Amino acid sequence: MSEPRKGWEGDIRIATSEAGLAAAPNVAHVQSGGVDFANNVEAAYELGSRDPKALKEGLIEITMSLDKRNLDWVIAGYAGVGSTGALTEYYIGVYPEKYGSGKRKLVLGPVKFDTWGLGFGVDEFTDESVEIVAKVISVGTIT
Repeated sequence: MSEPRKGWEGDIRIATSEAGLAAAPNVAHVQSGGVDFANNVEAAYELGSRDPKALKEGLIEITMSLDKRNLDWVIAGYAGVGSTGALTEYYIGVYPEKYGSGKRKLVLGPVKFDTWGLGFGVDEFTDESVEIVAKVISVGTIT
């Protein structure tokens, strides 16, 4: 069993294929992020009963959010900011123990970058925020 990790101890990589994650650089200046997986299970009830008759599985939703310092416009490029063409599909690797053989990984992909925003203030750093939607999520170990 692995010990708990703080975010600064991990890596995030983005590539156009899952195999490409091995050679992709780490995304620099990430401040925070999160991955959410939802089965959207709903309880189906019948009149006269407090107990559900069945649990119905809903649509699977896989999303990710990232916030990073805006020093290089990298995330804006992935999100297609300034472009009117079709969005590129990417793969994202999340490595809580840094990237390395035998360490844990979470891979999302293919994904598309959904929304992008730029935040700034007089006494704040300029940050990019992005929401990502994935088709598939897998967990495992780097080989």
